[in-house]
Amino acid sequence: MGSHAEIGKQIARFRALLDSERKLPRVDTLISDSAALQPMEARLARIAVSEVSPTKRGHVAESVPAGTASLVRKAHRLEVKVHADEKALGIACLGRFPREPIEG
Repeated sequence: MGSHAEIGKQIARFRALLDSERKLPRVDTLISDSAALQPMEARLARIAVSEVSPTKRGHVAESVPAGTASLVRKAHRLEVKVHADEKALGIACLGRFPREPIEG
């Protein structure tokens, strides 16, 4: 199961199983928490890319957009919820417990 294609198939099968059992309360919570986390992670990824991308003058952007620390904390809380949902369903072995964000 080492190839990316095989892993992708396994994840797709897992998602299909979750969708089929969505009527169960904890599964629905997991799906909604995961869905809420995705846009936050995407926004944080865009911020990370823009933070290290060179500006027009060739300098690295040093300012972090306002509200980033708050977004990091919210995303972490949701990651902890998702992990708790996975643990309750017996699938927490698929990932590590989310580490607390580094304050800086």
